Amino acid sequence: MADDVNWMTFGSRFFDPDFPRAEMEAAVGEFFRLGCGERNWDAWIDLFAEDAVYVEHEGSQHHGREAIRAWLVPAMAMMPSMTFPVEWWMVEGNRLVTYVGNAMPGGGEAAPVTFMNITIAYYGGDGVWLSTTDVLNTAAVGEAMMHYFTKGGTP
Repeated sequence: MADDVNWMTFGSRFFDPDFPRAEMEAAVGEFFRLGCGERNWDAWIDLFAEDAVYVEHEGSQHHGREAIRAWLVPAMAMMPSMTFPVEWWMVEGNRLVTYVGNAMPGGGEAAPVTFMNITIAYYGGDGVWLSTTDVLNTAAVGEAMMHYFTKGGTP
């Protein structure tokens, strides 16, 4: 489903595997540094193409850099203590696949909670990302977060 949206939106740019490995690795480094490391969401979103597509785990789609920003920045502001440890990542052609934790620190009687997320992102060249799709088990996340907050966990 998400790939259909991306293919129709980006055509041949979506499946262009001709980027040098060093360029891809530099782009991946910035992707992780600004998002997972610094949590600088405005700068991270600036890495996306103006016509980028973000498919979120619950099925919503955000079309365009500014629509992504309007959704993501407020969403991340609600969880200021969440961190994003990268467990692993791999690159094939212009596709990045990564396994990232969404980690909450604990607090009150709540133990720390981490739920894992697979992100699939497509690179478009010149430091710009065309799309990203997040995949995770929303039922398990909802249950874990409800338990976390009822035990006094901090956002």
